Amino acid sequence: MTKDKLLTVNDVLKIIPISRSGLYSAIKRGDFHIVNVGKRIFIPTWAIDELINAPKVSNG
Repeated sequence: MTKDKLLTVNDVLKIIPISRSGLYSAIKRGDFHIVNVGKRIFIPTWAIDELINAPKVSNG
């Protein structure tokens, strides 16, 4: 069994300072991996780690 966990949208909103609509937009764009179970959306913890630890992009 894997140590990774699946987080709900509400769980992710407690970790990442983003609005609910912003999170759903990121999901729709495919910014990170999700798991659909029926109509529910779950985000694996490793996907959040990848997002947080991704190399920073500068605009200059």
